[in-house]
Amino acid sequence: MTALRIEKLRKRHGGRPALDGVGLTVEAGAFVALVGPSGSGKTTLLKSINRLVEPDTGAISIDGRDVREMPVAALRHGIGYVIQSIGLFPHMTVAENIAVVPRLTGSGEDRVAELLELVALPADFAGRYPRELSGGQQQRVGVARALAARPRLMLMDEPFGALDPVTRDSLGRAYRALHDRLGLTTLMVTHDIAEALLLADRIVVLIEGRIRADCAPAGLLASTDPDVRAMVDVPRRQAERLAAL
Repeated sequence: MTALRIEKLRKRHGGRPALDGVGLTVEAGAFVALVGPSGSGKTTLLKSINRLVEPDTGAISIDGRDVREMPVAALRHGIGYVIQSIGLFPHMTVAENIAVVPRLTGSGEDRVAELLELVALPADFAGRYPRELSGGQQQRVGVARALAARPRLMLMDEPFGALDPVTRDSLGRAYRALHDRLGLTTLMVTHDIAEALLLADRIVVLIEGRIRADCAPAGLLASTDPDVRAMVDVPRRQAERLAAL
């Protein structure tokens, strides 16, 4: 079943094309990583899906419905959105940060305890404030909040980019397990090629607003495109240097 379809998407920022005819189909349950140099259009593509950015031309549909025909609030309630800066409300407790989503959607569900357990945080964290948490703990709360409305699609923009390497690796693996357990569909932007190779089922490479590769991790490693190969060679060279040590 197709969860997300993007057709001939174009968006210009000033005189520069951020997206230049991007087409992409994501099946339900897939974990897709978007990689590419800075300014290649990854975040613009992600924001176009939940209409934080309106494309100039093209179409996006979720579960067969054109996102332009859906009320913005209803569209976003069905999409989990996790960003690098987390965006927790500093004056709210962890429980209040998570509960704000069901309140906005009108579901009235009290899932705080369930969601804290889901992201491996102790129940007594519910009464803490964001300033009392580490960066990794805050990002776990961000994931819990994104899951609070039972979204069918998760959009993640450099979700682990601000974390130290050990926490980043641990949280990345924990989210991948959560993705599989809940049957989520995930589209994740990352600059870390190794992270994409190890977490995703499929990797889409954007360069200058165009898709230059779209394949499984093993296929990306075998790419003959010089620009794609240059990106993949970075973790490969690092692994070789570590092995030499």
